[in-house]
Amino acid sequence: MIGGSYGGFLTLEYAIRHQEHLSRIVLRDTAPSQNYDDLSMKKALESRLPGINEEMLNRLFSGQVRSNEEFKEMYKAIQPLYTVEWDEEKAKERLQSMYFHYETHNYAFSVNKKSYDVTGKLHTIKIPVLVTVGRHDWITPPVASEDIAKEIENSTLVIFENSGHSPHIEQNEAYLELVRDFLKDKIKPGAFTI
Repeated sequence: MIGGSYGGFLTLEYAIRHQEHLSRIVLRDTAPSQNYDDLSMKKALESRLPGINEEMLNRLFSGQVRSNEEFKEMYKAIQPLYTVEWDEEKAKERLQSMYFHYETHNYAFSVNKKSYDVTGKLHTIKIPVLVTVGRHDWITPPVASEDIAKEIENSTLVIFENSGHSPHIEQNEAYLELVRDFLKDKIKPGAFTI
């Protein structure tokens, strides 16, 4: 099972409950709890990007977005934080291709994420787990992945030095090679960088 970001929350929840149905897990830029939001907010505010302010981030993180249009504007403001190499044209294309549904976001962040914390149950995962994260990830900082790897005995932590929230895109070839090696049992538990 593979899960990135919020999908990593779901993957961890499933693995804790049903790991007998899994042989391996690949996690990408995720966290074991919501306890890293302060770090994310700090990094966003320090960026001094237009449109980012404490009030906006508080509403985004607490699931109080008011409309699809506002959600799109919020994402437009934070979009540069997600990557190491900013490409404004690609970002515009991506923004136009995305579907924004603020009510789903609000529920996920005000209900699901608010009570999400699997930290104390991570040790129960016994199958091999590959934990990956971009060094410059603002929304799920590397410390969150480090904390996951510390608690899962059969885990490998890999930090991608030239990536933000999406090493599978930003360092695509290296990421795919790593996952292939992991699936072929060529990666042993431990930690390293790429």
